[in-house]
Amino acid sequence: MIRNVLYVVALRQLVMLQEKNMPTSTALTAVQKWTERSKRMSYDLRVAVKVEGCDKYADIAEPEYAHPTYNLGDMFRACMEWDYEQGKYYRCDEVLPKISHGILELETKRGKYTVYSPANGWGNIDDAYETLRSLRKCIYEQAEEIPLECLYMCW
Repeated sequence: MIRNVLYVVALRQLVMLQEKNMPTSTALTAVQKWTERSKRMSYDLRVAVKVEGCDKYADIAEPEYAHPTYNLGDMFRACMEWDYEQGKYYRCDEVLPKISHGILELETKRGKYTVYSPANGWGNIDDAYETLRSLRKCIYEQAEEIPLECLYMCW
């Protein structure tokens, strides 16, 4: 959903710049720069496999809710009881229990996590819940063809 909102806002910004008689190429460049900055304001969840012989990973899948706002970082860390590092790859067989724990916490103890709701309204408990559910689903879908211990995920 956040990705869709980003595209709608970018499109509106492009139209606005064109209405101000800005040349299309200049307007597109401005919108592309804005979009890149905006993407850095959210996580990039993905599932990957490790490339044999080097310390590199190949992304193979992305959950439905792959770009939650950074504003939910404290909520994710609290409900999963895990202080993950953004940009680091983690083995999915080690991460799944944490994700499942986070889902259960958000399902059964919602009130406990309202303190982590961002004051600016960008992100809420439902967003965090759906993000974790879609991440777990994505991992399990990939595990149908690739052994779970060979899968990695990255925030």
